[in-house]
Amino acid sequence: MTDGAGRFLTDAQGRRLVIGRPVERSAAREAPRDFHQELLAKVESLEASLQTYRDNLPPRSHNNPPELVEPDPISPVEIRMVVQVTVELRTEAAQAQPDPVKLEAQASKLKAVAGSILAWLGRKADTAVDSAIKWAMPVGAARVLAGPDKVYAKLLAVAETVSAWAQHLSAGM
Repeated sequence: MTDGAGRFLTDAQGRRLVIGRPVERSAAREAPRDFHQELLAKVESLEASLQTYRDNLPPRSHNNPPELVEPDPISPVEIRMVVQVTVELRTEAAQAQPDPVKLEAQASKLKAVAGSILAWLGRKADTAVDSAIKWAMPVGAARVLAGPDKVYAKLLAVAETVSAWAQHLSAGM
């Protein structure tokens, strides 16, 4: 679309307005990805999800804590590791030139915890399916898995962003 003087009309992002089909933009013309801000936002979301998960664990700090029937989906050791990794990621992101090797190492730690959660989710889903077949009644598996699956998704989102940033930094060196 053009105005009366023949200039192209654009939207707020500077893209040309076209009737019928959108104009494809080349990758070279797209705005550069802001890994720093994206990472900080995803780390914040992960921290909030992890806090919600921890807040909803059964209480175990009294004199006679309940016996665990099965291990928690995210062990206390893994929770501490994720917290430590988020601190290290924030520190590395604050550097003028983040180290891609350090970033990739932190992403690997997050992927390992995510793999552990995924294994737990798989076992839990198998148990839910077996119970549903055995008892011929619906099992609220989605409700049971609400906490760990959200943490899993956030862990992967942070790990993927960190890995992409590390690759971007390595390519620029």
